[in-house]
Amino acid sequence: MSLNQDLDPDHPSECKLPGQVVLVFQGGGALGSYQAGVYQALYETDIEPDWIIGTSIGAINASLIAGNRRDDRILKLREFWKRVESHPTWNFSGVSTGFSDALSNWSTLVGGIPAFFKPNFLAHWGMHLPIGSDHAGYYSTKPLEKTLLELVDFGLINREGPRFTVGAAHVRTSEMRYFDSRTSDISVRHVLASGAFQTSICSAIARASSTSMPRYLTVLSILVWPSKS
Repeated sequence: MSLNQDLDPDHPSECKLPGQVVLVFQGGGALGSYQAGVYQALYETDIEPDWIIGTSIGAINASLIAGNRRDDRILKLREFWKRVESHPTWNFSGVSTGFSDALSNWSTLVGGIPAFFKPNFLAHWGMHLPIGSDHAGYYSTKPLEKTLLELVDFGLINREGPRFTVGAAHVRTSEMRYFDSRTSDISVRHVLASGAFQTSICSAIARASSTSMPRYLTVLSILVWPSKS
């Protein structure tokens, strides 16, 4: 079978692939925007994934796809990436690219990204300030949690739609574990754990033993997975 023939965009109704179509999204921050483009290309060719696997930013993109109806997925992906865009107050790119990039980085480091993460200034007061383990991280992903709950229907993920698997690493053992919608209910907490900020690792470790669910942290591939006979 020739993929060039079967992926002919002029004949989307004829684009049929054998077995299961599996998307595997890796982590890598801004790399995730390319993943959204890959899904859009598949969507426009009338190819839909049967199974989506993701870690870190890949888990976020995967949840946006699996947690929405087909006709809403592109809109939700675009909305997410629009919300997490950086909009620096000052732009010195015409003067010095290096200085402009450094200023942008420091702006994000200090101010965060409104729909993604925000600094937790209380954590900088030191280990002895009694703020509790939930507020011990240098950054808070509460904005990301709010964004995902607005854009992703986790009930849809657990009821129907493509199979969704999210990978995360245990902060104490570094053991990788995959949570699968076929075997357990997936919530926003699983996606947040997969995309945990390294600067928040102390908070994640502190909370590891305080919940029933172990605390976890966190290659773009398109696979045609043979169906079981």
